[in-house]
Amino acid sequence: MNTVKQQTVAIVVTHNRKTLLERCIIAIEAQSASCDIFIIDNASTDETPSLFTQDDKKNNERFFYFQLEKNLGGAGGFAHGIQIAKERGYDWYWTMDDDGYPHPDCLKNLLEGPRHSTCRTPLLLNDNTPDILLYPIVIDNKKYKTKLEISNEKKNFIEGVGFLFNGALLHSSLVRSIGLPDHRLFIWGDETEYTMRIKKNGSSITTVVRALFYHPRSVDEWKPLILGRVFILTAPPLRMYCYYRNYFYIYHLYNKKTRFIRWVLIEIAKRIIAGRWKDLALILKSFFDATHGIWGGEKKYLN
Repeated sequence: MNTVKQQTVAIVVTHNRKTLLERCIIAIEAQSASCDIFIIDNASTDETPSLFTQDDKKNNERFFYFQLEKNLGGAGGFAHGIQIAKERGYDWYWTMDDDGYPHPDCLKNLLEGPRHSTCRTPLLLNDNTPDILLYPIVIDNKKYKTKLEISNEKKNFIEGVGFLFNGALLHSSLVRSIGLPDHRLFIWGDETEYTMRIKKNGSSITTVVRALFYHPRSVDEWKPLILGRVFILTAPPLRMYCYYRNYFYIYHLYNKKTRFIRWVLIEIAKRIIAGRWKDLALILKSFFDATHGIWGGEKKYLN
């Protein structure tokens, strides 16, 4: 099997989501621009490995399956996949989780993006309501929430805006310059840290408006607290620990002291108002680990 057949490789990180992964793979294989496919399997315990015993995958020279011995999280999975892609000489790394999927022309439009941009991201749409942006986009202090609103601006590209690891296309020169995603973050916040690293390096992030990518919106973990205007995270302990530890670390790392202190106080206050006293110990543990360089705390919460 040749190590390099295409200049672009899709890197999909998965864990125990066989059905969603199948949908993602089908969408990648249907692209109008061809690419190789890396599946980085974070030690799935469901039927995910059975997908890759099928003859159409075993005999496909564009398809590579990497089954990891332990769960490295999204951050570790992307770091692992991008490292292999670097070693095999690919020019572009098309990164995504298993629960999203691209429009058939997504990769083609990303590859046709502005030449100066080494990080090109698609327009992220809510897969249940695809006219709605997954995350609002702010341009010149104006917030856009729908695909139509963006289209009416008649912009092909939006400079300085992008959401990573949901169909983001990274050039190898960018990775050589700033390094791999930080595997220590495990889940949640790795995309934010990498975005800040890109901007600190002076590199360009560009949203390619014609490149469309669909992704579910995670609303169940955020509950309204005050008149539907303030929300509180109610995720399981693993996700809550990683969320707070990683964002505490990011704000601390990038010297955003005022925002850091304000955010800590607000999050503690929200827990007190909601009567979620048990969360305070986890938040304080996250804060301590983040500010003292203690990593691996997520292992306590893994099944």
